[in-house]
Amino acid sequence: MKIVQRARGTRTDKRQQRIFLCCDIKNIGERERLTSDLLSMDAGMDCTVLYLETPGADIDFNLLQYEINECQLLVLWITKELLQSLEEGAAPDEYRIAKSFRLPVLPVAEYTELFPDFTRLAGAIHGIAMSDGEYRVKLKAQLESFLVSDEIMTEIQNKAFSNKMFLSYRKKDIHEARKFMKAFHGIDEFESVSIWLDSFLTAGRIFDDEIRESIRNCDVFTLLVTPALLEKNDMGEDNYVVSTEYPFAKNHRKPIVPVEAVSTDNARFEEIFSRQVKKVRMGDSGALRHAFRGVLSGGKNVKRDGGHTYLLGIAYLKGFGVERDCEKATRLLERSAKSGGRPAYQSANQLAELYQFGNTIGTDYDRALYWRKKTAALSEKIFGAKAGETSAAYADLALLYNIRGSYAEAKKWFEKSIQFDEKLPESGGADTAALYGDAALALYNLGEYQKALDWQRKALAICQRALEEDHPSAAAVYANMGSTYTAMGKYAEAKKSLRSAEGMIERTLGKEHPSLADILYLMGNVSVNLGEYDAAAEYYRQALRIKGKLFRDDHPDIVKWRAALAQTLGISGQNPDSAGEIKEAISGEDHPDNAILYNNLAVMQVNGGDYDTALENYSKAMAIQKKTLGEEHPNTAMTYANIADVLSFQGKYRESLEMNERALAIFRKVLGEKHPEVATTYLNMAGTYELQGDHAKALDLLLDAFLIQHRALGENHESTRGTLSAIYVVYKKLGEDTERFQSWLQVQVNLKLKRYN
Repeated sequence: MKIVQRARGTRTDKRQQRIFLCCDIKNIGERERLTSDLLSMDAGMDCTVLYLETPGADIDFNLLQYEINECQLLVLWITKELLQSLEEGAAPDEYRIAKSFRLPVLPVAEYTELFPDFTRLAGAIHGIAMSDGEYRVKLKAQLESFLVSDEIMTEIQNKAFSNKMFLSYRKKDIHEARKFMKAFHGIDEFESVSIWLDSFLTAGRIFDDEIRESIRNCDVFTLLVTPALLEKNDMGEDNYVVSTEYPFAKNHRKPIVPVEAVSTDNARFEEIFSRQVKKVRMGDSGALRHAFRGVLSGGKNVKRDGGHTYLLGIAYLKGFGVERDCEKATRLLERSAKSGGRPAYQSANQLAELYQFGNTIGTDYDRALYWRKKTAALSEKIFGAKAGETSAAYADLALLYNIRGSYAEAKKWFEKSIQFDEKLPESGGADTAALYGDAALALYNLGEYQKALDWQRKALAICQRALEEDHPSAAAVYANMGSTYTAMGKYAEAKKSLRSAEGMIERTLGKEHPSLADILYLMGNVSVNLGEYDAAAEYYRQALRIKGKLFRDDHPDIVKWRAALAQTLGISGQNPDSAGEIKEAISGEDHPDNAILYNNLAVMQVNGGDYDTALENYSKAMAIQKKTLGEEHPNTAMTYANIADVLSFQGKYRESLEMNERALAIFRKVLGEKHPEVATTYLNMAGTYELQGDHAKALDLLLDAFLIQHRALGENHESTRGTLSAIYVVYKKLGEDTERFQSWLQVQVNLKLKRYN
């Protein structure tokens, strides 16, 4: 087994922070790409990158544990090959060791679409994708969150630690050394004592200046006593601790405390070391306290305030100067967050990151939300409501609300963040564009499409001004605008935006990239709304072909897209068994996507005449939508309209009209009077009035629908022509003169136009 160490220059600093890079053995030929990204000058933090030259080959498990335990972060490269290994229960050794040590893990994926499968197999861990337009920016931010900057390192050294200990031990006793650190720091009065140990120690290495300096500067020299300490080295000579470290400490008159971690021959110990050096048992906390209290009493007098507690919490969180201990770090940060001032803000923000992204203590969105709110409140108090820190805190809080599906709260905080971000000197860059894009997503989810579109346009303008041509971020904005235009019933604009996104993706990422599959799926949705089912089916097939090359059949997108294709084929009569595929796609969770699938399934059942079962599935969709989206959302209104159709088929005309009135009120309020869904609702209600024999009311509603369709879809669209034919039929039923139809129609249209205008 060979562990490769890579640094930016030709020399690797022994105390430099370290990242272990883990990938599947099938991906080692492409490993250089990610290694270069981690070591690049714009990645944020200078570090050493380690990796196994050949993963899985002749593993020295103890050595690998040792090296990984000394790292601050494990970067896991997520590829389809690695996912396959996880699926087969063959997770890489490096990843399993990191998890057992609770070492933070940063997943870096080739494509964003790989994360759902990774989450299914490994749990929720926040990661970044190389395909993300902001990949470099996000990688820098992530490394800065896991590693410690030189500035913070200096602060920790100068302000967090009251004393310094040099821990001398045999390399094979690293696990016992860790146990000692845990036991020692478990004594409250010693938690601010730093422990220096040479984690790069190798047999026969020259006793260099750094070790000399560390022993000279320490307040106590701790000798970890085990049977291995008394053994000779591989050459039959005194081992490194006995021959070099201990004599140097003794010559410099350092207090020496031997701590017996494993029962060791006392006579042999006294033969090698001075009889005056008395051992203390590691498991006896009282003896440990007594032995170290005297020699550490003259340490540096640190100011034990919120700032000290914050720095100490970061030290334990990162494993800098002390062992990595997430529970202790969390307790210290929580204590600091109650102290007030800037350290309280820093601690609250750090806790929010820990709970939201779950890299060390597990994801807990409720706790994350508590600390996000706390961070925003502290930022307002310390920096002011219009400061950049406060704007960022508002945005972070909004993003978390978005993740939780609390879109109204997300909107509120996004609006506050944008209000102040626009006034900041640094506003107008990629971060501002991302802020507008994230805010637009919350508005889209709320059904506030026009405002979502306004913010997407602002995001696009910034991308075009601040980023290079065809930047993936601009393509993403165009794609999101396509979705918004589709929801607004502006299908020509939707196609134009999606075509722009498609061209950018093809030019920058290629014709087989998963992002292109997403665009094709959205194009299929537009075609469905236009009644172009053959074109929609072809778009869905193309999207599935591209994504199917990279992902498993049970990938969430593939499942959902197959259901969309099945529904499209079912509507056009090409697949009478399509309901079966839609049933398979429903996961059973309270997620808006499942509501759409229940609706799609009900459509198939209506087509088959199974009205009672269709109503059951529409009711399931409605329950999910009211819970996740709220009453006044276009998707909820759509389900009301669908239920109204079934009730009309069953002859329950009064109940049908009541459901349509509910749908109409929501559509009008959220989408506006001129949206195609309003026209569709008018048509449905007209049909019900026709069945009741109320031709005059039906004709009035048909005219309303015709006017909207004429504007939104054009006079030659199939739906517009169909409504015109229906108007003529009802007009005749009223006994009107058919030769006067055109002039009558023009008069009626003009009257309607006056009302709308």
